[in-house]
Amino acid sequence: PEVFNQVMTPQIAAREREIMGLVTGGPRGTARGVFGPITAQGIITGGKTGTAQKVMPVYDPKTGEPVKRKKVERDPKGNIIREYEEIVLDEEHPRIDGWFLCIAPLSNPQIAMAVIIEGGGYGSKSAAPVAAAMVLKARDLGLLGNVPQGNGAQPQMQGAQQQQRGNGGASQSGAAGRNQNNQGNRNQGVPPNPGVILNGNQGVTGNRRRDVRLQPQ
Repeated sequence: PEVFNQVMTPQIAAREREIMGLVTGGPRGTARGVFGPITAQGIITGGKTGTAQKVMPVYDPKTGEPVKRKKVERDPKGNIIREYEEIVLDEEHPRIDGWFLCIAPLSNPQIAMAVIIEGGGYGSKSAAPVAAAMVLKARDLGLLGNVPQGNGAQPQMQGAQQQQRGNGGASQSGAAGRNQNNQGNRNQGVPPNPGVILNGNQGVTGNRRRDVRLQPQ
């Protein structure tokens, strides 16, 4: 794929992935419960839960059509300027849509997705389970690269990497060169060319891409 622009530094991209990893795997992550079984299978992911409210029309229970009301506009003298109909909106009971953004594997993402469940409620309850199921499906289809296939397997980094533990917490990758890492955390390596725009769409990180991409709204 052709790289048009780099939108952030490797250090910022690594930090963002680290934060997203805490959503699915951290002790206080909003999606840790849903993604616990995914992590147990050796697939380290990152995500972000979200919730949006949308004011919806009031529907007629008999016809299923939106309820409308007549509106009249008058001039200062009281003369009718125009008459029209408008849809009645339920301002007091907005629809709650659930969102979940997900990347996998966290160290070198090969897939990115945005799951939206209209009217599903909070994202951690409605959209996150769908994303978790899609991650497993992507693993079964071989879209995640070098990840474990069995339950209880230990997480693996994409490509051959040498991990150095200690205060520096640095890691080296034969494919990506030297990358900065979290202290003692072997799942936060910085892949090549993080945070780039590919063919007009915001990609994840790395040089190889699949057809599954996060489309901007």
